[in-house]
Amino acid sequence: DHEAGVIGNVAVITAGTTKPSGAGDSPFDVDRVTLEQIRDAINRSGRVRSRITHPEATGEDAIDRIAVHFTNARIEGDRVLADFHAGKFAEHTPRGNVRAFLLGLAEDAPQDAGVSIVSSSYATVPSETPTGRVLRIEALDAIDWVGEPAANPAGMLSATTTGNFLMNDKQRALLIELGLSADGDASKFYDALGDEQKSR
Repeated sequence: DHEAGVIGNVAVITAGTTKPSGAGDSPFDVDRVTLEQIRDAINRSGRVRSRITHPEATGEDAIDRIAVHFTNARIEGDRVLADFHAGKFAEHTPRGNVRAFLLGLAEDAPQDAGVSIVSSSYATVPSETPTGRVLRIEALDAIDWVGEPAANPAGMLSATTTGNFLMNDKQRALLIELGLSADGDASKFYDALGDEQKSR
């Protein structure tokens, strides 16, 4: 909605195994409990601020990166979705018209960018998931726009899933090579693999 400055149904985080983060953090897993904790953290706060990239990663002040905020989180399928609201001031930032940029990106190339959560109260705890670590979180500091979101592999508005198992194109190709049928349940197929195959 260009007039209101709203992008609805943005994928905040997707269940499955994350990619390594831009900061070099190892992959971890996101499960249903993680989704519920992130949904609740957004709704408990009422709104979570949003910036262009993670300014703390480069030691920069966030004042010229503010895009505004996310609200109204809910879980749909294997994702937390929320609505992004761009402030009118975001038309006149030191970085240009951030509002028009993000709204245009959502309209024309939503698969080419997405959001990444920031939290000072997160932990990864041992689990029986593929990486052996699952994310747990109490509160969110920000939901930032990035070019390579570690936990939203298909970008801001959609993700590719089979059953409840998140796959990128490389993982899908490998599972098909190992015998997964095109319409098979990837989660069950993966669970039935031997340790050596899973390590691939």
